[in-house]
Amino acid sequence: MKAELFDGRSQLLVKHFMFHPDADAGCLSRSLTADHFDAAMPHLNSRDVTLISVSRAPLEKINAYKRRMGSRLGHRPRPDQPRLAIASDGTW
Repeated sequence: MKAELFDGRSQLLVKHFMFHPDADAGCLSRSLTADHFDAAMPHLNSRDVTLISVSRAPLEKINAYKRRMGSRLGHRPRPDQPRLAIASDGTW
């Protein structure tokens, strides 16, 4: 699992994305911040850093929100949410 999360890099930056399991969208201010992650990815990746996001929402809701917002940021369910599937391909 470490290799999947780190995506071949030696450092992992984890950002909590506030998305309640009962909500239809992520937190407005966190969404604004996340809008800028795609542009930061090449800079972080070139410095051996992988950036992922975690939240409490089910992966299905996160995927739908990601498609709607056009984000490419990798996302994982929080470790305390074992019932959710973890994407192993670097997508959320």
